[in-house]
Amino acid sequence: MIKRTPKYLAITIVSLVALAGADGVVHAESATYQAEVGPSISITMPSNLISVFVDPSNQPFNSADFSISVSTNNSTGYYMTMSSEITDLVKITDTTKTLPTLSTNEGGYTEETFEANKWGYKIGSANYIPFVSGAKIAEADTIINNDITNLTFATKVDYLQSSGIYQGILDFFAVANPTVMAIQNLDAAYCTEDPLVVMDARDGEEYTIQKLADGNCWMLDNLRLDPTEVSLAALKGRTNATNESLTYFKNGVSSAWTSHSQDSYTLPYIATGNANIVASDARGIGSGKIGVYYNYCAASAGTYCGTTISDGENITEDICPSGWRLPRGGTTSTSTNEFNNLYIAYNSDDDTFRTSLSVALGGGNFYGGQSNTDLPSVALWSSTSKGNDFMYSLGVTADSIGTDAASIPRFVGNVVRCIMEPTIASARYLQDITPEMIDNTAIGVTAIVKDKRDNEAYKIGKLIDGSVWMLDNLRLDPTEVSLESLKGNTNAPDEALTYFKEGGGSSPYATDAVASGTGMPERYTAGQVNIEYKDTEVANLVGDRLSKIGVYYNYCAASAGTVCPDTNLNYDNAQYDICPAGWRLPASSNWYSRNSGSNEFQNLFDAYDSDLDKLSSALNAAKSGGFYSTNVNPISSGQALFWASTIETTNSMHVGILDKTYNTMQPSGSYARSTGWPIRCKIKTQ
Repeated sequence: MIKRTPKYLAITIVSLVALAGADGVVHAESATYQAEVGPSISITMPSNLISVFVDPSNQPFNSADFSISVSTNNSTGYYMTMSSEITDLVKITDTTKTLPTLSTNEGGYTEETFEANKWGYKIGSANYIPFVSGAKIAEADTIINNDITNLTFATKVDYLQSSGIYQGILDFFAVANPTVMAIQNLDAAYCTEDPLVVMDARDGEEYTIQKLADGNCWMLDNLRLDPTEVSLAALKGRTNATNESLTYFKNGVSSAWTSHSQDSYTLPYIATGNANIVASDARGIGSGKIGVYYNYCAASAGTYCGTTISDGENITEDICPSGWRLPRGGTTSTSTNEFNNLYIAYNSDDDTFRTSLSVALGGGNFYGGQSNTDLPSVALWSSTSKGNDFMYSLGVTADSIGTDAASIPRFVGNVVRCIMEPTIASARYLQDITPEMIDNTAIGVTAIVKDKRDNEAYKIGKLIDGSVWMLDNLRLDPTEVSLESLKGNTNAPDEALTYFKEGGGSSPYATDAVASGTGMPERYTAGQVNIEYKDTEVANLVGDRLSKIGVYYNYCAASAGTVCPDTNLNYDNAQYDICPAGWRLPASSNWYSRNSGSNEFQNLFDAYDSDLDKLSSALNAAKSGGFYSTNVNPISSGQALFWASTIETTNSMHVGILDKTYNTMQPSGSYARSTGWPIRCKIKTQ
């Protein structure tokens, strides 16, 4: 046998560069310059290819060196990874011939133990290791210039390896480490069930925040802001108070707090001696630091400072960071008592509540010129007045939870916990969204929220018309949910839901109707649904996104059993529907009055410059068609149709039609109430 021995085998590694700048990276605000500075990253590497030449006649080993340099002005440094779509080197003239990377081996390989017909690399003087895509090869935790990483690529082959040039394309990615985000710049989407450390841009203090069981984002640390140590400029624009209030507050604040007196009502006082002392009984994942004591004039940023305030007004300004505020208090029967709502969310379990909120027992309060740090208790100010000298607060001891503590006079020093101003992203359920959440939400913000009735999750968003819309078709199957789950959670009174669920029925669609959908009386008189395509995904009107078709409802079902006779001689619009409580079907109008202002589909279309691509993208409108008899028709027509609350004739109701064929938003009154269409709900407005 004659063996063919090639003179050499050449392996080429092509190095590509990925530069990471400010895009997509969270940066803290600079307290010195009061501006956000995005990090810069530069990478320097050889422009030539790395080639490893070997003679495969006797299992030779060969290697080539490669250096890469990174510089960044990011205060928390960078990390760099090396990636590739495949881990093998591939022969460029015959892609079936490959040179795999080394096998996994604890401790790596030396030149002597290097596997035959394999390739690998090492960093600096370490041993050789197999290539794994995405492996971190360098990092730094501070500003750094010309940080050099030395790499060595190596191979070992024998005569069994096919000769030629083998190539692998490696991508080097250098990414700025995220800096601590300023709490004032925090978008609600960043606050999740996972705790996050953020920084107060006023003084650089760090706090842990987390979305708790009530759906709100809470600080898990007591506030440690010392307004005597920060400038007025640092407070303005970064505090939940107007510049006018902060000017009065800053000019009058004092830490010379020796006793309770008339001044303790009229002047803002703080006590900072225990700010960074960890309480004797610290719970949860917060720092456990006692924090700064504030009398109520200070806690309210100088806005609630009279000697006697008899009208009991609640405050709207406070010492919390901008975008945050003091929690609302009240009695345990007050629905807006956020302390109590959180307690209930944890099943009124004292230990779970203390731990989840990271209560620091041992801080007590500041009274009579001294702090009671020996007391296993803590009191947190709320924004809610009981009247005269007293404010509601949260009082916690080792033995009790007082979510309606109201015996705290305003001259006492309590600690402060702040809660993020709630947005639609704060809500856990569709039924819990409030006007305040909508007002606090910017146009374009979206969130994933569940329906209390069946726990289905929906994407919602505040669109350019200022309304919050469901960005998914409704998937509620009334045949599978109980009457109890519908009551109180649906935009319909209990009486209607009882008829709808028990009398009117929620039977599946009859299958022997004529194609027009008008041939069966029960299609009008009974609530009927088609759930066959509930989770079927179809293309969006624009782009490649997919959306679920959802449930098809006849109008008796869509109206929660309230528009169900054979004819509707009163020409009534639907007052109730199957939307979640607080939501409703959009209003429409006929073609000739579509621009009257009452057609909310058309208003939305107009708000997006009469551009169907913009509208259908924002609304995530699926080409879901409608249900006539036994067919879903027409998915392929480029239409998305949704029931409206507006009547057209005795037996038909309006739908909103996004029609890609005509590139328009059409109102229509030509669809009988017996047909089945999807539903999109919007927040109910008066």
